[in-house]
Amino acid sequence: MKQYLSQSSIYRHLLAAIATLALVACGTTKPSNNVDTIATHALNNQELSMHVARQVKSWATMQTGGSIKLSGAVSFSSSMQVRMQRGEAIVISLRPLLGVEVGRLVITSDSIVLIDKWHKQYIAEPVTLLSGGLPVTVNDVQDIFLGRPFVLGKGSVDSLRVDQITINPREQGFDMVPNDQPRAFSYQFGYDKQGRMVTLDVQPTKGNSTTYQVAYNEVKTTPAGPVAHKVNIATAIKGRNMGLTLDYDDMTWNRSVKIDHTIPRNYKRREAAALASLFSK
Repeated sequence: MKQYLSQSSIYRHLLAAIATLALVACGTTKPSNNVDTIATHALNNQELSMHVARQVKSWATMQTGGSIKLSGAVSFSSSMQVRMQRGEAIVISLRPLLGVEVGRLVITSDSIVLIDKWHKQYIAEPVTLLSGGLPVTVNDVQDIFLGRPFVLGKGSVDSLRVDQITINPREQGFDMVPNDQPRAFSYQFGYDKQGRMVTLDVQPTKGNSTTYQVAYNEVKTTPAGPVAHKVNIATAIKGRNMGLTLDYDDMTWNRSVKIDHTIPRNYKRREAAALASLFSK
């Protein structure tokens, strides 16, 4: 019984970690050989901007399986299923044993629902609870999870947003920086010298705020453009280093997906503060 409770507590940590990182998150990485590349040193800044924009393709839905791993004060891994409807919803389902779902996180444009099936309890709150008033959209979170560049609150960096970014060349590639930056932090996307997006870095502008680092690996060409199939998010919560790794299987695009955030009957609602309290245990 003690082992059962210990494992179920870890699942709650894992779900809480995804929920907390998903709406505030934002790395370095090794390159992938699965996408077309260019010699960026031969391009000027305008050409680099167009290269960034041309890589970003439109999509409607995505679904995949894979695994998820939490490391740090609490460590655990589980198989998972992921479903996305562009700009509308993200569903991450934890299925550690024989495909049985033990927990589910659903993020929509206006809410976040966290369902803990082992304890028969749930958290349901407005999405602004975690975004802290920033204009973070579901589309932004999807781009973070897939390794696509975006302008916070405005959408993915495609041909319509080339004038909203600045290119800063460097020896090993270039950085793409959205022109409109929040007051509380700055963020930018790193590209290697072959023109592949490899990082997302978020730095606080002052104080001892949390720094987020995201590394993108195993990038493959998809109907949505280059998409990372392995994402590593690193940060610290309550002074403790924490890492979250999403490792996707092959993805299926633009087919019908089920977005279910129904709360099972007789489940007990927990307050949003439970998200933070999980990391103090």
